[in-house]
Amino acid sequence: MLFGFLHGLYFIPLIIRGTMNKKTKKSKPTLFPSLGELKNIILTFILVLLTNIVFRADSLTQVFAFFKHIFSTSLFSYPLFTNRISALTALIFSIIMLSIEWLQRDKEHALQLDGIKIAPFFRWSIYYIIGIVILWFGGSQDTFIYFQF
Repeated sequence: MLFGFLHGLYFIPLIIRGTMNKKTKKSKPTLFPSLGELKNIILTFILVLLTNIVFRADSLTQVFAFFKHIFSTSLFSYPLFTNRISALTALIFSIIMLSIEWLQRDKEHALQLDGIKIAPFFRWSIYYIIGIVILWFGGSQDTFIYFQF
């Protein structure tokens, strides 16, 4: 319930400003985001990331313990990766996907290739490749994320 409440709370500034469900004029695509766009991207990412901790935790005690650990001085220590190759691979794929999403942000979807006749085939090939990469590098998960429902 707290997870849903927090996500609902994030909409209050939009409702107060009257910008909820309003079409905004898309900015002219540039290579780098403006400072305002960058601020919004980072803020949204952090809010959703922290709220996902609430979703996955078993209890509020666990949530507060996790937050205490995140915001401790260990934040500035070097992370210990058990498998550095997997961490580097995940970082590389994340950078590639975020770059594609950013460059194609004015399109309906990130792999919209206008002007290329084989675009649907190419796009679906990329989808299948992404799916295979996720399955290949995704590792194993013993419990389904929604197991509590």
